[in-house]
Amino acid sequence: MANTIAGTNLTQISIMSLDILQRELIPFQAFQTDFSAELAQEGAAVTTRIATAPSAADLSSGYTAVDQTLTAKTVTLSNFKGLVVGFTDLEVTKSSVSLIDLFIVPGVRAMTNAIFDDVNNLVTNANFSQNEVVAAASFTANSLALLSKDLTIANASKDGRAAIINSTYFYNLAKDADLKNYLNYGSNSVIVNNVIPRVHGFDVYELSSIDSTPNAQSENLAGWVNTKQALLIAARLPAAPANFPGEIANVTDPGTGFSYQFRRWYDPDAGLHKMSVGTIWGVSVGNASCLYRILSA
Repeated sequence: MANTIAGTNLTQISIMSLDILQRELIPFQAFQTDFSAELAQEGAAVTTRIATAPSAADLSSGYTAVDQTLTAKTVTLSNFKGLVVGFTDLEVTKSSVSLIDLFIVPGVRAMTNAIFDDVNNLVTNANFSQNEVVAAASFTANSLALLSKDLTIANASKDGRAAIINSTYFYNLAKDADLKNYLNYGSNSVIVNNVIPRVHGFDVYELSSIDSTPNAQSENLAGWVNTKQALLIAARLPAAPANFPGEIANVTDPGTGFSYQFRRWYDPDAGLHKMSVGTIWGVSVGNASCLYRILSA
């Protein structure tokens, strides 16, 4: 059988990755993002601005302008990560290699997981002091109702609210009788797809990597609820080197605008047909009042 590496155009490979990427990027909808497709170098910075919540004023005596506060937030593009794989001449000659199984799936997941790990590591008591302590066994739809109340009192927007929780808390929420019974809830997605629809104004996302981050272990972090301005993510494409001896294909997810880069080349010294996928990104704390941590103890 012809080898997939030799016969597949890099553009075709990049297109095949989009379906995988779109599934992995769903939680990005919970954050404020800047995913311009422009090129960047690691260490460059992106500046965005967040607004404080405004208050209504008395207009009976006239239309007096009230100053509003826009706070500049800088996101340093400090991470340049991805995955590189190499196939020997013998493997290319004799083997049938599935790029989807051996490269594209783990490569895309490696990138997105690394970004989510950086986000997880920002959700600490030092950055976000507001919290609710809820044991895993007690985490139900009622818990999200409480957290919704907390965000509203904190004057956080009701638009774009999300709950990001670890797998144990997601499991307990998914088996909540109020959510499981599609006759009451209006959807059978919990039973059929293990997908929790919107609950008390929150889009619910399972993020298993929360448990492996240092703050989860030291601060009992099980997840959090937030609006988009709480956490900021910026990403850029790496600049292509001059006279690159191979192929380069840039891919942009149409839903989020997130971009990443495939490269393919032959390393004659190592005798390897190499492929890589990578991107440059940074994360930052936004508006701290727009996030409540969920603690297990």
